[in-house]
Amino acid sequence: MKRFFLLLAVVGMLFTACSEAGTNEQPTPTEPEYVTVSLGLNVGLDYGYEPLSRAEENNDLYGIQVYSTPYPATENAEWTKYAYGLFDNTDNLTIKLIRGYEYKFVASMVKDGKNKVYHSSYNDGYGSPFEHQTSSSTSTTTPLSTSFIYSQLGLRLERNYISDYLNVDNYYGELEGYIPGDNDSKAIIELKRISFGVKYIAKGDFAENGTLEILMNRAPQLNLNLAESNEVSEIYTFMHARDAWLDENYTETISVVLRIAYSDGTTAPLGTHDITFKRNITTIVNVDLTVSGDSGVGFEVTDGGEMPEGDEITIKDGEIVDTEIETN
Repeated sequence: MKRFFLLLAVVGMLFTACSEAGTNEQPTPTEPEYVTVSLGLNVGLDYGYEPLSRAEENNDLYGIQVYSTPYPATENAEWTKYAYGLFDNTDNLTIKLIRGYEYKFVASMVKDGKNKVYHSSYNDGYGSPFEHQTSSSTSTTTPLSTSFIYSQLGLRLERNYISDYLNVDNYYGELEGYIPGDNDSKAIIELKRISFGVKYIAKGDFAENGTLEILMNRAPQLNLNLAESNEVSEIYTFMHARDAWLDENYTETISVVLRIAYSDGTTAPLGTHDITFKRNITTIVNVDLTVSGDSGVGFEVTDGGEMPEGDEITIKDGEIVDTEIETN
């Protein structure tokens, strides 16, 4: 009888040991489920501009940064960099997304970017506004790619860190809260112009000699050779891309120094003027170089040109007068 109970005890211990061993086994990790999504960019259609042409050689640059956060996203969700890419063509562009996450897309496009944006021969990459992070505190130029790069280091398209007004025609947009569906789903990112234009026109008796030098604060110097032409124009992008995208009536007031430089090395200062520039508006600055009596050199600043018109500003004898005009 004792042997029978001993045998039962041994069997019970073996059963218990096998059961405990089974509960300690780790489950096989579940593989993430990927969904292929097609991306599209809608550029500038809200202002009536023609869609981008698809010539054999396209010089426009498109930077796209993708963020992810676990689904469902909370009110204060932390968006983590998921993938990025810099492209010269977005036709047939796709990205692989993981189910169980929400995504945010941030895109920036520079027209004629291959000729306008700084290019490094070191890594065949492009600079601001398309620099990408190499660490939490450093960044470098970004080469073109034909597919997305999946990384937690990416582009800084929101650009709150840029300290200059780049002379580029820039478009920006975001798509937040995207939840991938089935394969072949589409995500469309609407882009909006975040640039402003300016045209300087020299008039008067002394508008045919020398060079009108235009020094807008934190922007490349602009020169107008008065012997060749009486006007020069340029387009700039605002430094804070996201702020300009959020506010339909976004403006910034920038100091502009004007002076005439002559061939003998002398210069004639024309003063410093604070001019308010508006998103998607061309500001026309008429520089009157006619000197009469005690009026000195006159300036007239109006908004117009190729972009929609806005307010009219006249600068005269150091005073600034705002005049309301009808807008289109």
